[in-house]
Amino acid sequence: MKRFLILAAVALALGGCANGFSLVAGERAQIGSTMSIAPGGIWNRQILGNNEIWTLDGPALQTLRFVAGAAEGEPMMPRPNATFNEPQKDAPKFHDNMTPPEVAELLVATFTQLGANNTETKGLKPAKFGADDGFRFEISYAARSGLECQGFAVGRIKDKKLYMAIYTAPKLFFFERDRGRVEHMIETLRFDT
Repeated sequence: MKRFLILAAVALALGGCANGFSLVAGERAQIGSTMSIAPGGIWNRQILGNNEIWTLDGPALQTLRFVAGAAEGEPMMPRPNATFNEPQKDAPKFHDNMTPPEVAELLVATFTQLGANNTETKGLKPAKFGADDGFRFEISYAARSGLECQGFAVGRIKDKKLYMAIYTAPKLFFFERDRGRVEHMIETLRFDT
């Protein structure tokens, strides 16, 4: 039995490596070159250029996505399986003169391009992003599978770059289960420059 458990643990670890995720834990974790956060536990992290995807149980069950400095003309989020040397001509792009309502529209366009249906935002308001002034809004959508999801996005534009934390999960169970943990993590976010 002990040998089976060891083999199962190794298989899980190798499976995590195969999909590009690695474990992150500790008092603080660096996000990109300018942000850090207190993870508050063990998360799985995948780094995709200026984006990071964090999850506890797998991306289909909850995702905390960080946009760590999207610059003028860059997509907010890369397409799955796109290489970073490959131009993403059809991806919605960030522009450094965007207002918070336009960033919310950009997120809707981005989620739609990535396969979400009926994507909507509501409740845009000023909010703290870590210790800095920023904005916040709620988001809802249907995943490709039809699963109803909800979440929230908090962000700011700093030095003409977009920084965001976007938490999404299925409405049933997972969204509320992890919401408090994610809210607390975002409160610990710092800009390190």
